[in-house]
Amino acid sequence: MLSGVGPSDHLKAHNITVVLDQPLVGQGMADNPMNAIYIPSPAPVEVSLIQVVGITSYGSYIEAASGENFAGGSTQRDFGIFSPRDLQRCVEGLRVIERVIQSRSMAPFRYDYLSLPYCKDTVMTIWHYHGGCQMGWVADSDYRVIGIDALRVIDGSTFRDSPGTNPQATVMMLGRHKSVFRWMDFGSIGSFMHEATTAPTISFYDYIIVGGGTAGCSLAATLSRNSTVLVLERGGSPYGNPNITYLSAFGGALLDLSRSSPAQRFISEDGVFNSRARVLGGGTSINAGFYSRASDRYVAAAGWDPRLVEESYRWVEKAVVFKPTVRQWQAAVGDGLLEAGVVPYNGFTYDHLIGTKIGGTIFDGDERRHTAAELIVEYADLNRLTVLLNATVQKILFTTRGKERPTAEGVVFKDAYGENHTAYLKTGPYNEVILSAGAIGSPQLLMLSGIGPMGHLQAHNITVVMDQPSVGLGMGDNPMNAIYVPSPTPVEVSLVQVAGISQTGNDIEAISGRNFTGGYTMLSPQIGMVSAQAPDPRALQGGFILAKVQGPLSRGYLKLKNKDPNDNPLVRFNYFNNSIDLERCVYGLKIMANIVDSKAFKPYTFENYSLPYRPNDTISLERYCRLGVRTLWHYHGGCQVGRVVDHDYKVVGVDALRVVDGSTFNATPGTNPQATVMMLGRYMGVKMLNERIDISRKSDNIANPIDREVADITTTAGSSGFVVGGSGMAAATVHGRAAATVHGDTDPDQRTWIAAVRWSSLCMVVARLENQTMAARRMDLVCRRSAVVLAVHIQ
Repeated sequence: MLSGVGPSDHLKAHNITVVLDQPLVGQGMADNPMNAIYIPSPAPVEVSLIQVVGITSYGSYIEAASGENFAGGSTQRDFGIFSPRDLQRCVEGLRVIERVIQSRSMAPFRYDYLSLPYCKDTVMTIWHYHGGCQMGWVADSDYRVIGIDALRVIDGSTFRDSPGTNPQATVMMLGRHKSVFRWMDFGSIGSFMHEATTAPTISFYDYIIVGGGTAGCSLAATLSRNSTVLVLERGGSPYGNPNITYLSAFGGALLDLSRSSPAQRFISEDGVFNSRARVLGGGTSINAGFYSRASDRYVAAAGWDPRLVEESYRWVEKAVVFKPTVRQWQAAVGDGLLEAGVVPYNGFTYDHLIGTKIGGTIFDGDERRHTAAELIVEYADLNRLTVLLNATVQKILFTTRGKERPTAEGVVFKDAYGENHTAYLKTGPYNEVILSAGAIGSPQLLMLSGIGPMGHLQAHNITVVMDQPSVGLGMGDNPMNAIYVPSPTPVEVSLVQVAGISQTGNDIEAISGRNFTGGYTMLSPQIGMVSAQAPDPRALQGGFILAKVQGPLSRGYLKLKNKDPNDNPLVRFNYFNNSIDLERCVYGLKIMANIVDSKAFKPYTFENYSLPYRPNDTISLERYCRLGVRTLWHYHGGCQVGRVVDHDYKVVGVDALRVVDGSTFNATPGTNPQATVMMLGRYMGVKMLNERIDISRKSDNIANPIDREVADITTTAGSSGFVVGGSGMAAATVHGRAAATVHGDTDPDQRTWIAAVRWSSLCMVVARLENQTMAARRMDLVCRRSAVVLAVHIQ
């Protein structure tokens, strides 16, 4: 309250400037009432504090303290004026009073329980008071003060009830528990993220991944399981930026035009404003969070292994995907979609199904974003992984010495100070450079490195490594149109939760709340354009309904503007060049009109609301499609499969170079591509690891690709001394203890303890592999042995 967070009237009465009106600060205060009786003893007793506790079934805790140190100070008095005969008389008198109180004549004048007034009149404290900043009222479940950034409350004021017989154990635990999570948020970042300025001038790795984005993070996390990996991210960290972390701040990054912004704006030659990610985590750090898989048809057309695709999706979903809480406005959109004929209702599902559904989200229950970078924290072997931030790759290095065709051998990158560094591939047949720089960055870097249309490269004085006219072609972006629907009553702040997937080739989605409409982070109410002038705040109690064309069939190109990798290349998407895309857009506008006109949506629409187009006028609809077209940031192409890369994502005509990201897509997968891009990084990582398995290991009856990963870990545990499986408190403790023994502790028991850690790590890894029953059975005996050894030495 002294800082301005509390009930505004109360703060103003004390002349305190109000930072946030929060009427629940100071509410819910409670203290555990305590009553005590003193029992004199005929013989001396020990001095003791609480050691024995009685926990009753009716909600009372019984404790005790003893000794002259406590009793003699206040409770017991001896004034020397009572003879033994006087004391006897007093005792007999008290017994008479007790019988009088219990008599029938006194019944109307006494409590049923004589202890009731005693409890009230003699109540004391045992100092277990709590409340005032209760979780759910003042702080959220991560103990962040609701409505305030960079402020938490971690103490007993957050409790609704006092824990246990004495709260100190839980309060100390809470401090440790939350500090561990803060360490995971920030402290552990230092273990795998570094500024490129700290990099050596020359370094060597098994894999070099250019781009720590949506695909690059999942790919790096997987490859690091048995190989050294370097990730070069041209942007910064996603941690500590509220425009990235919080749902309520969505769009803030898109409006940030600074050079350090996590989103780099570009304007296509079509005249449409767009953005590309410039931050670890890529698009997952700045998008609207909707998570939906590709259709089975898409997977089949891509030639992917359905079993590994399923496993890879689940690997992603376990770490960063959540079920959203759907509130009134999003529910009305869903019901409106059903009334508009986008049927059936498919409920909550990640699958891409015709009809209306609730999809996943990368925002958790506290509306905090979980980016692809968390796949690294969750799954990577950080001892083998190096992530460099603000590392801008200038070009890929190739060699032809002793080769039939060009072979990638490394990259040159600049740090934030403009200093050059070179990272080379180690010698080995499976070591590779992988481009995961996205649909803008990957074709741009191929051209800057000499792979692209010969005439275009020569015009920019770039040495031609390979004439590849398809690089930069096939660029597509799903055209999106939106309408703003003001509501007569306030609605919740929400990003995309409900999706309508129509048979006419449209995806219908929605966002709501004043945080987005008032901040003008995406669209203006007129035709969906970015605007700097805000309207009357009363018009902002509503949301946007969006219609995106699936596909699309219209295609454009990407060309270099100059040789600076920091600059955006020239991009044209040729929206609506193909008439089928325009027809689909018209269908989408009609669906949105039907939603607004639906019975379910009536409570959220003014009676005099009119659409910015005429639903029954094709010319009006087509005009709105063209004039109001915007991006949903689902652009793709430029390094397409079958043209620039093969079905193993290897660049055709070049060795040791792949492209793994959305630039390889011929069409965007699902309603939102992020699910499939993260999946693809994991999918290709597993396939690439399998290629490294030598002949002897292949003959070891390890057929499942995930089992092979376990085999790699087994080998690693045996060679490097220990592996810590997991990132929680127990794993951190084991890591700290084991590290101490490595640094000079030669005690035989400690060596045995390390051996136990080796086995324990393997067991933890096996336990994490869902549905791997054969692996679990194979390791059962080892796990039991591990448990026994650990128990002996930890105790």
